[in-house]
Amino acid sequence: MRNKLLFALLLSFSASSVAETVSLEYKGFFDRMKVLKKGEYHLVDLAFTVPNTHECTVQSGSITTENKDYALSISPHQRLYLPFDEELKRDRALVNLNMLGSAQGCGIGMQVRAKLIHQQYNAKQVTALMDEMDDILDALQGFPLKYFRDPIDGVTFDFGQQTDIHVIVDGKKVVVKQRYQLNRDTLAKIGKIQFSAKPVSVSPLVL
Repeated sequence: MRNKLLFALLLSFSASSVAETVSLEYKGFFDRMKVLKKGEYHLVDLAFTVPNTHECTVQSGSITTENKDYALSISPHQRLYLPFDEELKRDRALVNLNMLGSAQGCGIGMQVRAKLIHQQYNAKQVTALMDEMDDILDALQGFPLKYFRDPIDGVTFDFGQQTDIHVIVDGKKVVVKQRYQLNRDTLAKIGKIQFSAKPVSVSPLVL
């Protein structure tokens, strides 16, 4: 059974054709972040993002309770940087996204990613990263489904819109566009991997 949590669509939006503010319960995000905090994972994180397309553009965001209003940090790639806060959950906070135009067909995805991104890795570092990715995916899957989940096949180094990325594996160079996939079989044969540019994200690979 291939895991569906590598990039799970948490919520889909339905809105009018004019600029719209979409409000979502903070509790849904908190419950997933709690799994991460409980496991004390040091190498991986959960990324909540709105797919960055022309039709799904986030202008700004906020977190609100009945009495308070907090700014929400959003990256150029439309990743939402949400705090892990018990008080916000108790106060039934809302995550508000101000969308440009219609939010019809848009949604929020959750993806397991490396917490720290490097421009150079050795095989031991990548293996440790993959092990933690498998652990958190099992925890998110829950009992008993985690026992039917296949291990990830490797990792994907994503470079966003960057092209002509030089990948040097044990001194041998290849050129890739936007992403490089490193599977377990290849990882077992290499010692070190370097990139000409720093990846935007490192996430699980499922073939």
